[in-house]
Amino acid sequence: YMFSGVGCGIMLNGELYAGSQGCAGEFFLSGSTDELNTSMGEASFLRQWPQDLGVIARANTLLRDQYHTQKEVKNIAEVFSLRLDGVAEIIEDAARALGMKIAMVVNLLNPDVVIIGGGFECGGYAFAEKVYGYVKRYAFDEMTKSLKVIASSLGERAVALGAANLVVRNIFSDV
Repeated sequence: YMFSGVGCGIMLNGELYAGSQGCAGEFFLSGSTDELNTSMGEASFLRQWPQDLGVIARANTLLRDQYHTQKEVKNIAEVFSLRLDGVAEIIEDAARALGMKIAMVVNLLNPDVVIIGGGFECGGYAFAEKVYGYVKRYAFDEMTKSLKVIASSLGERAVALGAANLVVRNIFSDV
C-alpha cells in the first residue's frame, strides 16, 4: 500500500509487516540533499517527499498564477476534479514519481499487488494505469510480469480500518 512514495504498508504472507520497532515501510533516507550526493551520482530522490507529492501546492500555484483565482484546492481529490490546462501535467508528474518509488519496492520485494491510496485513489483506474506504466518502465521486467497496481477502494477510511484491524488481530491472537 503506497500513497506518497515515502511510507508504505507491507503485507508479507497475509500479515502486516511492522519490523522490529513497529515502523517498517518508511521508504526514504533521512539526510540533506547535499549528503545524498555521492561519486555514484545524485540520490536525493530517496529523501522524504511531501505526503501529497506536492500535488496540492502545484495545483494552487497553477490556479493563482495562470487562472488568477483565489480559489484553492484542499485535497488530492479536488485536484483530480479540476478540468484545467496544466492539471494533467501535475498528475502525470505525480504518477511518474510514485511509479519510480513503487518500482524500487517491486524490485526489492516482488509483490503481487501494489495498492495506491492516500487520496491518489481518486484518480481511479486511469491514474493507477499511469503509475503502472512508470513501474514497468523503471522496474525489472521479470518483477512486473504478474504485478497489479490498483487504486484503493477504502478512501479516507483506510487508516482507521487498518488501525481497527491491528487492534482486533492483537486481541484475538492471544485467545
